[in-house]
Amino acid sequence: MALTELQKKCAMIMVEHPEITQQALADTLEVHRNTIGNWNRNKEFIGYKNELAMTVHESFLADTLKLLRMKTLDPNSRGHSRYMEMALKTYGVMTEKQEQTVTVKEEKSEQDLLAELLGD
Repeated sequence: MALTELQKKCAMIMVEHPEITQQALADTLEVHRNTIGNWNRNKEFIGYKNELAMTVHESFLADTLKLLRMKTLDPNSRGHSRYMEMALKTYGVMTEKQEQTVTVKEEKSEQDLLAELLGD
């Protein structure tokens, strides 16, 4: 079932104003707060709201990267090295490093290994 314009408006308000209470939202839309609760359990409504949220957050990407660049280039900025690390990770130049310890079980004795190494 397709979402109504009222449901779409509700989703947009929820994304743009995450602090709004269910009651305040219901009052704004002139519906009962249980209606909002029911919409929040509807898979189509949830999916639409999530798509809207991603669109809104993507619009902040350029501003976020600009701020990150400014902080990275400012050597007097507190946390300068952390900003540099974030910038490098953002651009894929730096990745998380993981160390692994591997134990290899050798079936040969130390004497046999030594003889093999020395070519005896």
